[in-house]
Amino acid sequence: FMQTVLPAEVQARIAAGATVPQRPWAVGRLADMAVHQRRLTEELDDWVSLLGRLDELATQLSTLSGELAEHSHADAALRERIQQAKQRAEGFSPIMAGLDLWSAMTLELSTLVAKVTDEVEQLRASCAATRFRIALARLHCDQVGYFTVELIDQTPDWQLAAPGIVLLCRALSQGVAEKAGAVQGNAQLAAKVASDINEMAQAVSIPRTLLASWQTMAAGRELSDDLRELMPQVGSTIETTAEQIERIGRVAEECRRNAQPHDITAIREHVMALSEAASVVAAESAPTPHADPQPVDSPEVDRQYDEPPAPPSETVAPAAGAPAGAPEVGTPA
Repeated sequence: FMQTVLPAEVQARIAAGATVPQRPWAVGRLADMAVHQRRLTEELDDWVSLLGRLDELATQLSTLSGELAEHSHADAALRERIQQAKQRAEGFSPIMAGLDLWSAMTLELSTLVAKVTDEVEQLRASCAATRFRIALARLHCDQVGYFTVELIDQTPDWQLAAPGIVLLCRALSQGVAEKAGAVQGNAQLAAKVASDINEMAQAVSIPRTLLASWQTMAAGRELSDDLRELMPQVGSTIETTAEQIERIGRVAEECRRNAQPHDITAIREHVMALSEAASVVAAESAPTPHADPQPVDSPEVDRQYDEPPAPPSETVAPAAGAPAGAPEVGTPA
């Protein structure tokens, strides 16, 4: 649910023109931070858009592969009928032999379809996870922009904004680095899916070609009842399978083109520049700490001074009869 809703929200925000307020009068380091934040936003917007298209293609692939798998399951009943007709046939029939060959090929094809269906589901899940993480990075980038505005305007508690930017940049850097590797994996998986679908297309082209020969062979011949029923059904299922593979092949190829690794060099540079600048601002704006006075007999004080501290200016006389070195009477608690 989160992987679906968050990217949709981010894309809706982008489409609605939601932007961080601009501060053209900013100067120096804060002006540079605002520029880096805007450019980082543009880079992430491009990536979000690309991943949105890739997610659409992966979802289409999942739907089409599911339809192909259902069609492949339906072929099992037709294969069973061919085997029954083969047992009833008398003597050798080239057409029946051809149908028997098609039956064996569809069995192998169903295995390949199951494999592609699993690969497509892996690709879809990986694309969704990648899209979610980059959408989250886009929201982090927006918050960096709002914190930068707080620094420029010096709103109440503005000193807290710079450390917040440092933490957000750390999350941005980690998230982008992780998903850059995931995008590489997506590209490899998309290429594998496209290759396997191309293999399926080549496999189905053989019975498709044979079907034309069977139909020519059957023309003008007296066919058994089994062949008269099976020929149209086999021809229909071959054409349907070929059309499905052709459609899924087009989507898989487009998916492969869109799944190419994304260059994150500029993103890394903007994040690093923002983090470094925010660290400097945080250090400059941090209040100077005031150390609490230490007790005279504190070991830390003894380590800090070469000589013991001077006695207080006003002392209270020891009580009468008190042994030397006894605590002074009247010392405030």
